[in-house]
Amino acid sequence: MTLNCLHRLKRVRIWGVGLALAGVMIAPVHAVTLKPDAPTHLIVPDGASQYSLAARYLDDPGAWRALWARNPEFSDPPRLYPGDQLRLEQKDGVPTLTLVRGQRVITLSPSMRRIPQRDVVTVVPRRQIDAFLGTFRLMDEAQRRRLPSVLADEGEHLISGAGSRVYARGHWAVGEEVSLYQPGGYPGLLAGRGEQLIERTGRARVERMHQGLAVLKILEASRPVDRTTLVAQEARLPALDAAAELRLQPAPEGFRSRLSLLPQASTLAGSRDIVLVDGGSQEGLAPGQVLSLYSRPEAVTLPGSDTPVVLPGELAGRLVVFQVFPAVALGLVVSSNRPISDGAPVASPTGGSLP
Repeated sequence: MTLNCLHRLKRVRIWGVGLALAGVMIAPVHAVTLKPDAPTHLIVPDGASQYSLAARYLDDPGAWRALWARNPEFSDPPRLYPGDQLRLEQKDGVPTLTLVRGQRVITLSPSMRRIPQRDVVTVVPRRQIDAFLGTFRLMDEAQRRRLPSVLADEGEHLISGAGSRVYARGHWAVGEEVSLYQPGGYPGLLAGRGEQLIERTGRARVERMHQGLAVLKILEASRPVDRTTLVAQEARLPALDAAAELRLQPAPEGFRSRLSLLPQASTLAGSRDIVLVDGGSQEGLAPGQVLSLYSRPEAVTLPGSDTPVVLPGELAGRLVVFQVFPAVALGLVVSSNRPISDGAPVASPTGGSLP
């Protein structure tokens, strides 16, 4: 028996049950697996995320809430700050986290007492996802056709970039800024769903208007601007749900799909990269859920045989979902042990190989 097998046998299974408080039922806590080297005492370090903390304790960091379920002080995992102390204890035979707030260091000076600002520990570092919130929108064909597109470049070029001027039909105020969107680019996503993903790739300013024709100066563009580029006022687009504070939570049981890399990414993805998941709220996905990433299954031919053998995809990393549309979701790769390719399988966390 291998050392890994022995470790698996030693792991503790925690099974949550539904609690009834004041007549209100709380959803059952998912079963989780406590890591054999889970720390009994941990001081939250600077730069930590909820995911990195949960990964110290759990095989499935999405089950973070289960470690707090027996703590009477918190109905949900509390807000954590650097310097806080986490203690792993047994409550009724069930491993449970308790919290001791860290002491804030006060700096004394002749004129004032300085109490440093402490940043709350977020699920993932917000700086890694803020630039992508609101970047993508999901539209059906009728909505997309209502958006004007770029007609031509002032210099009759086929493609344009920052500093160029282009023409578009529309009614805007001179000096107004508009957003540039690029449709498509993800041929495998949303197949047969009747919707299309558009991506905000830049912005432009209206310099002149003449009989419904606008001259736009491109202020910035992450992709070439051409006749497929759409022009839109953000205020006239369907409102996006405000990015609520993320909370780690388990992924839906049995979810299985694949991911797509962003066009500006390389041919492979790794930790801290943003990816698109083919599946959204219609499949039960929600912000804060943790999904497993896998390498693609590979067919090999054994010596002396013409029959290929398909090797299962192996666990390649984890991602945290941070924005969800009905049929597609955005996720941040939070860990990876090998390069992740376009179209790689993604699934609810299970074992070490693709279920």
